[in-house]
Amino acid sequence: MKDFVYDTPVGGENLCNLASDRLKLNDSVDRGEHVVLYGRRNTGKTSLLLHSVIPTFQNKNPKGMAMYSDLMGVQTTQDISRRLRKAFEDATKKSAPLLAAMQKVGAFVKGVRPTFSFDTYGNPEFSLQIDNESGEVDLEDLFQLFAKTAESRSLLLVIDEFQDVALVPQAEALLRAGLQKLPAKVPVIISGSKKHLMSKIFGRPKAPLAGWGYDFQISNIPAEEYWPYVQERLMMSGCKISLATTRFLLELVSMVPEPANIICSAILKGSPQTEITERLISETLDKVAQDRRGRYEEQLLRYSHDEQLLLITIARYQPVAEPQSKDFLRKVSKLSSSGVRKLIGRFENEAVIYREKEGVVIADPIMRRYLTLYH
Repeated sequence: MKDFVYDTPVGGENLCNLASDRLKLNDSVDRGEHVVLYGRRNTGKTSLLLHSVIPTFQNKNPKGMAMYSDLMGVQTTQDISRRLRKAFEDATKKSAPLLAAMQKVGAFVKGVRPTFSFDTYGNPEFSLQIDNESGEVDLEDLFQLFAKTAESRSLLLVIDEFQDVALVPQAEALLRAGLQKLPAKVPVIISGSKKHLMSKIFGRPKAPLAGWGYDFQISNIPAEEYWPYVQERLMMSGCKISLATTRFLLELVSMVPEPANIICSAILKGSPQTEITERLISETLDKVAQDRRGRYEEQLLRYSHDEQLLLITIARYQPVAEPQSKDFLRKVSKLSSSGVRKLIGRFENEAVIYREKEGVVIADPIMRRYLTLYH
């Protein structure tokens, strides 16, 4: 029985959309292009990279090397270096020819020594030993290693949740210098879920990475694409849903597939009806919000009363086109215009809210429902 999968990257038949995005990204990789990929959380961005783009590259380049690194939460350049170093080690372990080649590559990179061993099951283990007192490799030497590797085999570099480097002093300049060391036709995909930070990194004229790569935004999921996916899974339990009701479901969750999957899964675990209606969907969203009440209350405890008030007010009136307007400030009477601006910036950095074309919204549609139900 096919399920509604969520809370994890998905691939194959569980990746319910992004067919066009998949083709375009795979074509960019084939061309050796540099891509700045943006997609808000839970839209399938990481699933697309891990379960489509990287496997497609590996199938086309059996002796190649695909590196994937997630930089969410990095706070120092050492954190970035460690994440990239682990991505290199993990990618090397997957290829026997690479294990053999690394001894030669290591000889060209000062202070970097490939080390080989075997685990208890006889599988080869690979790690980079750094010959200095700190045991750390700086970003410049690490990218030199990537560049040397790319001279002898195809290389794909994917760096996810890149936006957090904007909060690390000197990281952007160091990464720009590192990326410039790579051969011209090495495909690189840099992705992020916080568009305002990605814009600062790649859009400011004087930013170190200004002008790097071309922008690619994950498409919203059309109801016409989600409908066959949701129908197939509901029909196995004797349920059916119309295209119009599918469109209502997606609009209710800001066109984000993951919360839509959560609602459909909850319907099947409850008392599914023969015909899925808008009323049942709304009632199920209320129940899901109630079930997750504890986690959201715990999250709110980290915020002051004024911060909670701002989130609750955004949830009630979203999308908020002008959060510093007189009309909105009257709704959060204890907060000044400058206070709202600072809090909006903080909540954006934490991905608690997003700034869409229509205005500011709560990032998690289920959290939004909780805020409107219980506050």
